[in-house]
Amino acid sequence: MTGVSAQERFASRVGSRRGMRAWLAFLTARPRLTATVAGSGLVAAAAVSATPYLFDRFSRALSAGEDAASWAALLVGASVLSAVAGWAKEGAELRLVVAVRFLALRTFFEESLDDSSGRRAPSTGRFSTHPAQISQFAYVVDLAITLVRSVAIATFVVLTYGTVGWTALVGVCVATLMALRLVHLVGAVYHRYIESEAARVDRIRDLSNAAWKLRAAGLSEHVAGWMQARRDAQVPVLLRRANLQVVNGVVASAAVPVVVTTAALVFVLGADGGASTLVPLLVAAGLLSSALQEAVTNYRVVRLTIPMLQAWDERRLAPRADVDLDVLRGIDQTPGVTWLSVSGEAAEAAASDLVRAAGRIHGWGWLSSDPRLDGRVVQTWAGSLDAGARRELDSWLVALELPSDLDVADAVERLASMSRGERHRLALAVALTVSAGPCLLSQPTLAAIDRASRLRLVGRIVDAGRRVVLVAEDCLGVPVDQQIALTLRDGVLVGEPVVRTLERVPDGHEPAAPVPVPVRTAEAAVEDPGFATPRPTVGSAARAVLIVLGAGGTALLCAAVVVTSTLGVVLPIVLGGTRSDGDRRQAAILLVLLVATLVVTLGVNLLQHRTPVARLTELHARIADRLAWIAGPSRTGELVGRFGEDFSSIQMQVPAQLVGALVVTTQLVGVVLALALGEPAIVLVIAVLVPLAFVLHRSGERRIVTAVGEQSRARGTFMAFSTGALDDDSAGSHPQLRAAVLTTYGVEEDRFGRASEGLVSAMMRRRTELQTAGLVIFGAGTALALEADRVSSAIAPAVIAYLVYTIANQLPQLVESVQSISVSAATAARVTSLLDAPDSVPPPVPLVSRTVAMLEAAVAQDGGRLLQVSGRTGVGKSIALRSVTARRGSAAIFLEDDLPVRTVAVADVCEAVGASVPGADLARPVGDLSLADRQRLLVAHAQASGVELAVLDESLSALSPGEAERVLEELRSRARATGRTFVVVSHTSTDTSPVDEGVAVEA
Repeated sequence: MTGVSAQERFASRVGSRRGMRAWLAFLTARPRLTATVAGSGLVAAAAVSATPYLFDRFSRALSAGEDAASWAALLVGASVLSAVAGWAKEGAELRLVVAVRFLALRTFFEESLDDSSGRRAPSTGRFSTHPAQISQFAYVVDLAITLVRSVAIATFVVLTYGTVGWTALVGVCVATLMALRLVHLVGAVYHRYIESEAARVDRIRDLSNAAWKLRAAGLSEHVAGWMQARRDAQVPVLLRRANLQVVNGVVASAAVPVVVTTAALVFVLGADGGASTLVPLLVAAGLLSSALQEAVTNYRVVRLTIPMLQAWDERRLAPRADVDLDVLRGIDQTPGVTWLSVSGEAAEAAASDLVRAAGRIHGWGWLSSDPRLDGRVVQTWAGSLDAGARRELDSWLVALELPSDLDVADAVERLASMSRGERHRLALAVALTVSAGPCLLSQPTLAAIDRASRLRLVGRIVDAGRRVVLVAEDCLGVPVDQQIALTLRDGVLVGEPVVRTLERVPDGHEPAAPVPVPVRTAEAAVEDPGFATPRPTVGSAARAVLIVLGAGGTALLCAAVVVTSTLGVVLPIVLGGTRSDGDRRQAAILLVLLVATLVVTLGVNLLQHRTPVARLTELHARIADRLAWIAGPSRTGELVGRFGEDFSSIQMQVPAQLVGALVVTTQLVGVVLALALGEPAIVLVIAVLVPLAFVLHRSGERRIVTAVGEQSRARGTFMAFSTGALDDDSAGSHPQLRAAVLTTYGVEEDRFGRASEGLVSAMMRRRTELQTAGLVIFGAGTALALEADRVSSAIAPAVIAYLVYTIANQLPQLVESVQSISVSAATAARVTSLLDAPDSVPPPVPLVSRTVAMLEAAVAQDGGRLLQVSGRTGVGKSIALRSVTARRGSAAIFLEDDLPVRTVAVADVCEAVGASVPGADLARPVGDLSLADRQRLLVAHAQASGVELAVLDESLSALSPGEAERVLEELRSRARATGRTFVVVSHTSTDTSPVDEGVAVEA
């Protein structure tokens, strides 16, 4: 397909498929990686499957003292082949998972960006969790390979050990079936957890973006409760998951020792085992259980992705908004103003779908009700314009009366300090430039511009030969020459022309005088220090352990792990001396080992899975207490990464990593002590190689931690941009804007991708070094085992060989576990650093000194008054009053035109502001309320707050004129009764306004 990119071909394949077939498109998009995983995995599986047979032959040769060297060479060779092929498989597998994740992220992003049907785009939480989970489907290849390996090892066990082998095989299969059953139970709980975690991440982002406004509004004390409510909702799910994990952990950890001990009991009682020693059976059962458990793990991972694929399909297959196209056809295309009048929440929601369809399908100029312009996107788009389009943009910037010193090239720096009206007018200039058709305006855009300016700007758009379409409940005084009433009939939006007297659209050239730009001076710049990037230390690792388990839990866990490891060393020694002679003493010892293994394993898993839930809930509450002060829009991406994904990693991964490191460490120590009794020379080899391994650990740790830190930072900026672009409905409203968004997305994606590849490379280099050390130990230990004295040695040669084999496998695991603790410590440190993070600092904004002084003088007079501050958009009213209230600290609040939070429940906001919304569903998010209802809550908060000075900035703009006047009367009465001062900011004032004093702000 000439001229079509690989990404477009891939998107076409995915778009035409559903469920598993859609996922297969992800997998086949990277055929080389998939083939490498399959090919190298099969080679590694063959080598591992041969290991039990080769170990059995080696053990028999050691016992007989014949031809042991040849079998030792074959055993070491199989281990080398397994390590090399496994290394290739793991590297390809990690890269395949990363590749699929990025394909899923881009697919989700592009589908949401192109969505013209009104279906809800994925939230921040879903966008960060679902593609990551879908990428795990790449392990389906490994699932098939592990099943092949399991069948091969099971065949060897049955053929070699007869009845004892069948006993072991049945035991392992029963444990596997129990694990499979738990997969379904855990999967249902995990799906609920993912949904709750997505909601928690959404709340973090919502509160972080709103943090500065919440502080100014005096609502910061409620942030902790709102945030902790999400965690409290998770706790029952986490406890249910912990209980299932305890059972799953016992099955997984105790399967091999319990099954082998049971088989040994059968052997002792006289069954035909087909072997003189059961030590090789321990190797075979361990490999078989490992293969089956790996298969179960892969099955669980693959199965957990199915709900994500189903959710993706549901979103893609959601019915499109049923829009009557005659509504659009009935709009006059000649220059003028059309008013699409809507009433009622249902009709308003359907009208939003109509506007989205008109903008994205018909190419009309479309401005979302809350334009969230990204400076990088604006810069990219403006840089792509030809000379003619750039002149048109400049003309619209002038016509829409934006500051004359505004340069689109400065958009990144200027957007943060723009007033709400300036942002709407800049977005309007962009919309008019990208489209030559009608321009759609919503009521929030109209309300963001003062009436006089509103009339001038609409007139200038009409004079330029364009049709303005107002989609609003109230046209806010704009003369219209066509009105169409939008209503819902049986769930379908229809339009009915309204006969009305034609109104003359104002002449856009009246007045023609240029609007001066006020001279602003910036406040003293205060640099936001941001969040520190802690490095892992022994202290941070200890702190991570204490955070997850506490002092008492850590002590109990260490004791239980020591007992578990001791049992793991004692078992092969006992098996080495076990004989099939019906000895009841041997049977009693095996029975004690069986019971002790079950009891201790249960204790370890209880501590590992149940204790962290309560401990991390306490940590969550402490961070939530600081959230209002450390959060801010400039920190949202990093905060979502640390308090979102990193915190989730702590509760999902760190306990298992800690327990794994403790178990491997104590087992290695026990094995070394046992070898010291049987073959001291091997201990000397270990004493040389173990320090070398830890030297490799230190260098690998630095690389891993550096790579993790870089990926974390890249992830933060990537997620901040991506979710911000998806929140802005108009981001993909035109091919030019969509191209600019995708270009910026590509830059962030490339940075995130390079950081992820760096992490994979660091991990694979670590694996290479550790496997090399393990193979050297195995080869040297096996050679020394050949020289062991079979008569005088305190431990049988077969047991020595098994212990050497155990060390060779556990040393890389130990170093990897220690490094995992280092990474976990760094992850935990990034989370706990939020407790000590400096308060976020809003960026300095340009001030009009004369305006600040005038407003300071006005509010400094005696209280008990209602002031009205008026002036055209962009003269600096809001900025100056924000400075005035900030200087008064907690004695003043500044309330902007809308409640800044969206995900908090209506009931919680009503409780915080001391008001109610009659007839509202209290469980709904406050973002679902109409703008008028949200402004009523702000007014109620201003009245109930009790502060000396309360500023309401355009907080009455969505109310009808009659209701706004009643609110002003209430505010004036409350001011006189309490001696407080209320300031109402508006674009215009009239002599009939019920206020005590009016202050006009001029440019």
